[in-house]
Amino acid sequence: MTEKHSIREEHKDYGYRHLWAHMRNMGYTINHKAVQRIVQKRELQVRSFTHKSRKNNSYKEPIGKVADNLLNRRFKTSMSRKGDCLDNSVMENFFGLLKQEIYYRRIYHSCEELKAAIAEYIIYYNERHIKKSLGWMSPAEYRRKYAAA
Repeated sequence: MTEKHSIREEHKDYGYRHLWAHMRNMGYTINHKAVQRIVQKRELQVRSFTHKSRKNNSYKEPIGKVADNLLNRRFKTSMSRKGDCLDNSVMENFFGLLKQEIYYRRIYHSCEELKAAIAEYIIYYNERHIKKSLGWMSPAEYRRKYAAA
């Protein structure tokens, strides 16, 4: 198996842009459109992130009431309401990716098996999964690079 195929094995949910960036990080000089053509020709497109697999669950009814401040905390808002995701959008995005990549379309036979898959995914996400917003580096690479600065 070539090194290019091993990228797909390790990062099975990478689209052509992530594949291109990963290859670029490894020292290959290739155009992203060429990677896209190869992926399409060999029918290696990622199927788990198609628009058909996502459902619109927007909440159309009035937003619910704020939970009572039973602990007498000193703030005006502690509980998020349905439809108000701006306060936890980073975690909502992460959990959406986690469910899309390891939960949907897979069957786990025990709770321990699911827990192990989640733990493995968190390590993968932090150590090896590259992100465009971090300059096509993994979060760990990004922290190491800028911790020394």
